[in-house]
Amino acid sequence: MQSENAASKLDAPTKATNLYREGRPATCNLQPDDSRSSLCYVATAAAVFLAILLIMNRDLFTAPIMEYWDFAANAIQIERAKHFRELLGNYSRFRFHHPGPGFFYIFALGEWLFHDLLHLVPSEMNSHILTIILLNTAFLFGAIALLAKRCRSRLFPPMALLVSLFFIYVVNRTIPGSAVLSVWMPHVIMFCFFFFVTVCASVAMGEVSKLPLLVFSGLLLIHGHAAQLLFIAPLSILAFATVWWRDGKSIGLPRFLGENRTPVAVSVGLLFVFSIPILLDVALHRPNNIQTLLAYTSRYKGIQNSPMLSLKYEASFLAFVASPEIVLQAKSAQLISKGGSKPYVVLYWCFAWLMIGLVAGIYAKQREPRPPFFTYIAVEIAAVLLLFYYWALKIAPPLFNFNGYFVYCVQLLTLLAMVALILDGLNITVRSGVAFALCTLLPISMFAAKPGFINAETGDAETNRLIASLPPNVGEVYFTFQTEDWLTIVGVASRMKHEHRPFCVDDVWGFTFGQDNLCHSMSGLTNLVLTRSPGKCEAPCRVLLKDDQFEFQLSPYSKAAVANRSLTSSSDSSIGTLKAHFHISSVAEIDNLLSGHFDRVDGNQIEHLNDPKSAMRVAAPQGCIVEGWVASGDFATARPMDEVYAVVDGVLVKAQIVPRPDVVEHWKNPALNNSGYRVYLDSTVLRPEVQAVELIGYIREEKKLYRFPGTLYLESR
Repeated sequence: MQSENAASKLDAPTKATNLYREGRPATCNLQPDDSRSSLCYVATAAAVFLAILLIMNRDLFTAPIMEYWDFAANAIQIERAKHFRELLGNYSRFRFHHPGPGFFYIFALGEWLFHDLLHLVPSEMNSHILTIILLNTAFLFGAIALLAKRCRSRLFPPMALLVSLFFIYVVNRTIPGSAVLSVWMPHVIMFCFFFFVTVCASVAMGEVSKLPLLVFSGLLLIHGHAAQLLFIAPLSILAFATVWWRDGKSIGLPRFLGENRTPVAVSVGLLFVFSIPILLDVALHRPNNIQTLLAYTSRYKGIQNSPMLSLKYEASFLAFVASPEIVLQAKSAQLISKGGSKPYVVLYWCFAWLMIGLVAGIYAKQREPRPPFFTYIAVEIAAVLLLFYYWALKIAPPLFNFNGYFVYCVQLLTLLAMVALILDGLNITVRSGVAFALCTLLPISMFAAKPGFINAETGDAETNRLIASLPPNVGEVYFTFQTEDWLTIVGVASRMKHEHRPFCVDDVWGFTFGQDNLCHSMSGLTNLVLTRSPGKCEAPCRVLLKDDQFEFQLSPYSKAAVANRSLTSSSDSSIGTLKAHFHISSVAEIDNLLSGHFDRVDGNQIEHLNDPKSAMRVAAPQGCIVEGWVASGDFATARPMDEVYAVVDGVLVKAQIVPRPDVVEHWKNPALNNSGYRVYLDSTVLRPEVQAVELIGYIREEKKLYRFPGTLYLESR
């Protein structure tokens, strides 16, 4: 009996090795390195990593962070998600929303739990950061656990932890606070993508029980960014096809589904849940977000970037270039020198090349086939890189780092796969106690590398001052602000949303502030004005705050007051609508006519006015600058306007008045010196379609509006 037991024990590693080479995880009863032990090591590493990360960022539990910029716009949507009313993902600068609110509902759950119920954190944004730390830790160590099941060595979990810490440090030195800690949506999806690719490999190799994890992470990514469908669909199909070819084809579909009915049923349920907000938006709204997305894609069908530029863009992530949109403008991007100028990147490159050399040497010497699981991982990595290159060809320029930030995780997956291959190839392992001790002690190294593990999102001082200046009980307020200041005022809006204080905005801002926050009636409103160049503020108007950037004013909203504010302040360049500012529905209601001309769009001369079929094409992301001149009356007696506005789909954009000595010289009228205008139309005004640009002007002394009879047609792409 003893000899049989001894033989059984000796044979256990051989069984584990055979299963490993077949691409299947060793079962829990196999020794010496079973999956339960690996899971224990990974769980220990995750717990210590999380504890130390929270200790290093303990200010999250004491110092409130007020939402600002994009975080504030997202917070308004998260607030709606808390009440199960949000149907859309985060906004895009191209004026559509990403497909779904999956991440927003996760943040809403964290806000409710950590802020509202347990009071662990002092503000809503603190709870969002705490939530993403927990979520990213789960994704990171969940993927490491899946990889650990495919490696025989007990040393893999601590080594995977060490490599992950190094990777996070390098990424966060490049983009401070972005990995693990950031709640900015382009950064949020990286570890989710890392987990998704890893779980795809597990399912492909026969672990159908992990199918719900594949579906959950894949759908969450699609909700988070529209372009993720380009990656999720092929990788999912590849995983399904592989597991069917390996395990399903031989037993038939009915039996395969029967043996895996629980994971399949859970996956179908997840698909239904994630589809609900998208389907509701399609059913309830015209146009809906899917239609807006499709309209956008129809405008960007062709190749947007050259093959070489796209290749350099992809390579910029290997060089850890924070601003590829600037670096890649040069004829020679010098990516190697850019990355090589940072010691931590050079160290990272040396480590990666050492790993590559070891893997190549081990498998060249042994001439053994790579384990199927890691072969599949290599295929996935190649597929992701090819898909990313194709996507880079299609991205509307400029090519920002945040567009492709998620692809950093492919480097981490490559490094961890090489760690497993090296450890098993050299048969390196350690005792259980040593593995456990390493998983416990290695995270302490984070204290020696604080810049790589500290939250960088601490709030905006100006937004905080504006919020602090708000008086209580002002009733419903209407926000008036300049276009470029919307990222500041939205922080005030999100704070008021959390405090259930009503506010509303013009319909042009419903896209970012929410359609439920539009002004349907102006009666009884209080006007909250954020301006860089204040006009007169006389009682009952109050100045709430005045500093070197802004003046924050509060006054009752009345037609007379608004007319006075809108039409007499020559320095107020706020954006709004014709209806809200001038109480007319269209430019055609203005009787007085302007003389003048549309001269240039982005420096390109306009010879004559066009029509919708011959609209001038402009780049939607960058917007465009329209220049010309206008004046009242005939050319001999004409007067310049005190204020000039471009009107696009009922939206007002105030122009800058500029001198035009050439007009004075041509018409021999010195009064026309200030007849020039220059107006910037950005992506909040321009949509991916043909739009009409009209001009109106105002003379204060006459208290008259004028309109230019011609129309300029632009098509943004």
